[in-house]
Amino acid sequence: MLGVYPKILKNVNEKNIDKFKNYFNSNFFIFLEDAVKFEINENINIIFLNNPFDDIVMKEVIINIKASLIIKERKLYIIYFNPLLENLFLKNHFKKIFEIKSKAKTEVALYTNF
Repeated sequence: MLGVYPKILKNVNEKNIDKFKNYFNSNFFIFLEDAVKFEINENINIIFLNNPFDDIVMKEVIINIKASLIIKERKLYIIYFNPLLENLFLKNHFKKIFEIKSKAKTEVALYTNF
């Protein structure tokens, strides 16, 4: 599972990841990098987003995701909390396969490239 976070959130996210390591059979990584410049490793298959970027940055992140899938075709999941820019994923041929809604909006959505 991949998370790209600003430095200010690093310690909070490391503590949260430590809590969940015992429950998941997966490796968790935190990177402190510019999301636009971040190259997504071909072994990453789950990406977590919590409405982190504006549309300009999100478009670049999606380009990076798609580039990674060209390098190594694989099933990829994107867990997107508060998916305000979900239209960008749908326009780029990601399929929404699950969502949790509150009364007024989607709280979390799960997308895949397959």
